Amino acid sequence: MRKFLLILSFGIFLAGCTSFRAYYNTFFLAEKAFQVAENNRLKTKVDKVSPTSKRLYEEAITKASRVLAFYPKSKYVDDALLIIGKSYYYQEEYPKAERKFQEIVAGFPKSKLVLEANFFLGLTYFKLDRLCGPSLAGHPPESQAKKIPEAGFIQPGRVKIPAERL
Repeated sequence: MRKFLLILSFGIFLAGCTSFRAYYNTFFLAEKAFQVAENNRLKTKVDKVSPTSKRLYEEAITKASRVLAFYPKSKYVDDALLIIGKSYYYQEEYPKAERKFQEIVAGFPKSKLVLEANFFLGLTYFKLDRLCGPSLAGHPPESQAKKIPEAGFIQPGRVKIPAERL
């Protein structure tokens, strides 16, 4: 009987580890596809996304969406939403990007990603010609406003952001 309980508890432990590993791997693959797409986009130095980058952004969206669908309580949900939002943004699917950035701001107001989501939300409003439209929710408190990168700026036709923030 004691041996049976030991085997049962070990099996439960492994099942828990497998679940963690599964959602982390799903997120990791989404993040990896996104990073490769970003590197391709930055190398080409053109405003249009290449077919290769588009495919990789789609892959990132699919994998990050799996995190949202199968692991909605994981700690990677806000990260997955940001990957999806930025992927839509760079594919010029601005209404979809807007929705994802708004989900981060509304659903995760204490997340470290709110500032970046608000930044991309502002860029999205600019692309949608809605600068006078809805105001940005969740304005950063004075202490966090200083964390916004100084090097990030908008240049006509291109968005420049420090590489470590991409």
